Amino acid sequence: MVARGRLARLSAQHLAEQGAAVVVLNRTPARGEALAREVGGTARPLEALEDELRRADVVVFAAPVAPGAFRPEAFAATMRARRRRIVLVDLAVPRAIPAATGSIEDVYLCDVDDLDRVMRASLDERAQSAGEAERIVAEEVARWARSAAERRAAPLIQEIRSRASAIAREEVERTLRRAACDGGEGEALVAAAARSFDLPPDDRARSTGAA
Repeated sequence: MVARGRLARLSAQHLAEQGAAVVVLNRTPARGEALAREVGGTARPLEALEDELRRADVVVFAAPVAPGAFRPEAFAATMRARRRRIVLVDLAVPRAIPAATGSIEDVYLCDVDDLDRVMRASLDERAQSAGEAERIVAEEVARWARSAAERRAAPLIQEIRSRASAIAREEVERTLRRAACDGGEGEALVAAAARSFDLPPDDRARSTGAA
């Protein structure tokens, strides 16, 4: 990278954190060496720019004026020599690397405006993802609340139904005694009516399981 100023330092730090082998070129060798030491990179004089351009995969330019090596004609010759893609990041404001250089085959040139668009798109995508995540969380919380309410209510429902069945059986027995039934057909019919108050087996199993 061709370095100068705070943006250059931040860029070098980020590249180093991503595992890139950082080479710092600066018009002032002492500044270049200091930044290289800070990020664990290598410092080279600006005169080595053309040599580094033939080897670099990503070039971050953070100086106000681009050397002649970045002019379209010169850079086209560099690309013929290297025969592989390269990314140029121009952090100068206004841009220092000629736009025509970005038209060369296998050259990807972006400036501060491009980076701003990428950043805004990323923020929008994150905001959308956050909104979707909040919706999913809200649905899961509501589902959990309903499930918890059902689990709490199941024992009460079971108890109410059991009491209703017990009351029904008591009423049947009382009716049998009053009618002086002797266990014949009348008793069977009344008993069947009493069983209709019982909780069906499947419903009982579900309510018990929910408890």
